[in-house]
Amino acid sequence: MSLIKTEGYVLKNIEFRETSRIITLFSRDYGVVSIMIKGIGKNNTFSPEIFDTYSKSSFVLYTPHSGEMYKHKESSLIIPGISLSKNIVTFFRVSFIFEIVLKVLPKHVPSNDIYRIVDNVLFKLFNHANNDKNILYIYYFILNLLNILGYDINTKQCIKCKTPLKSNAFFSSKDGGFFCSNCFNDNDFINTENNVITTLDKIKIGNLKSINYNTFKSERKRIKNILISSLIYHLGVDIEKYIEYI
Repeated sequence: MSLIKTEGYVLKNIEFRETSRIITLFSRDYGVVSIMIKGIGKNNTFSPEIFDTYSKSSFVLYTPHSGEMYKHKESSLIIPGISLSKNIVTFFRVSFIFEIVLKVLPKHVPSNDIYRIVDNVLFKLFNHANNDKNILYIYYFILNLLNILGYDINTKQCIKCKTPLKSNAFFSSKDGGFFCSNCFNDNDFINTENNVITTLDKIKIGNLKSINYNTFKSERKRIKNILISSLIYHLGVDIEKYIEYI
């Protein structure tokens, strides 16, 4: 077996027999993979924090034969995972991100774009765990994930007549964008104003510092409805247990 190096986040952590553990890793280079860790509680030559859920670590792994798991050789902790006790809201927001990752990424399918966005967002969440404004990073994650997967929300123009969006617009998750007041003819829509669309656009490109958070709070319900309806329609995800945290 050859050796590979990568880094990633621990998504799941399962005890296996007395001295072993199986982790599911979202890796930078290989996507979602399963790794067998042997010798835990026996030699303890590595910190158990390395394998804590949501921790980020670097790994040296033995590549598997067909149908087998990766096997652990060595690893080192980069960032500890966030615990439920640190901040329950941020913990569930992090959990939400990884549940979506597990839903959309089959095993052994690399996605550098998704990993890069997750890595960037988690860095912000871990460093602003006690600040409710970190919800903006969750919305940034959702918008960019949809874009990568081919479900980009068009915030620039009416998706039917292509005219620039002005005052009122009507969002349709199944059509992936906004209709102007002259074009919408569907009862299943979310009525929005131009400032909501402008805020969505700023979030999507990561221009978060320019957003007035007090104004955002008044828009948040409609923005949340737009993003959740898009996730459910396009990805079929069940996020009921996270609704109050996003």
